[in-house]
Amino acid sequence: MTLSSPKGNDEAAVKVPAILALEASGDLLAVAVWVQGAVREHQAHVARHGHAAHIATLVEQVMESAGVRFADITHVAAGRGPGSFTGIRVALAAAKGFCLVTGAVGMGINGLAALAAHYGSGIPVLVSAETRRGPCYAQLFGDGGEALTSIFEIEPADILASLPAGLTDLAIVGWKADEIAASLLVAGCGIRVVAVHAAARVDAAQIATCAAALIKVDDPGEAMTPLYLAPAFLGPAKQAGQ
Repeated sequence: MTLSSPKGNDEAAVKVPAILALEASGDLLAVAVWVQGAVREHQAHVARHGHAAHIATLVEQVMESAGVRFADITHVAAGRGPGSFTGIRVALAAAKGFCLVTGAVGMGINGLAALAAHYGSGIPVLVSAETRRGPCYAQLFGDGGEALTSIFEIEPADILASLPAGLTDLAIVGWKADEIAASLLVAGCGIRVVAVHAAARVDAAQIATCAAALIKVDDPGEAMTPLYLAPAFLGPAKQAGQ
């Protein structure tokens, strides 16, 4: 997947970006390959747990179906959360391994930003993801995709308190989006909820598309480090002898 320079042999060949994207921060383990301006292949495995057992096989299947060799991959993009502590580690560890093997550039992608970019329609977008502890992770993005707030953790019914003043129209995307929309309606806050996408979840296709947009403007993206907002719950300490 190398393009020769049209000006002849005096210029180096330009390698067309080819992105392997991984996402495992929630109940969806997904892999996508983005080449030549679009997602060529995408597959997902729905499961609450056990992403580590399936990710390598899923990558192999997607690469084969896409007809892309690992030698062609220029970038590996991984969802860095927020979401499941274990799932985020699975995606990032796998991505780093593929980078080592292929020499590809690694990119960490905020899953909430990827969802906002996918569902953005010219109005601010509030995106939420499950914490698996009850509240949600949420972040507000402007109509141009810029982050208007940092990521915060809150009960869906209380989300109005974390939104800036002056919002009029709003799209709500992600986990419990319908519950969040209902809470704004009950509050009578004057925010008009234009669209609700309660079934939306972060997917590798969105991660790939977000990474491609960054590559296009020479933005290296974020580091491949987990986006944790809370420490992992490791359970009660074991007693001696257990």
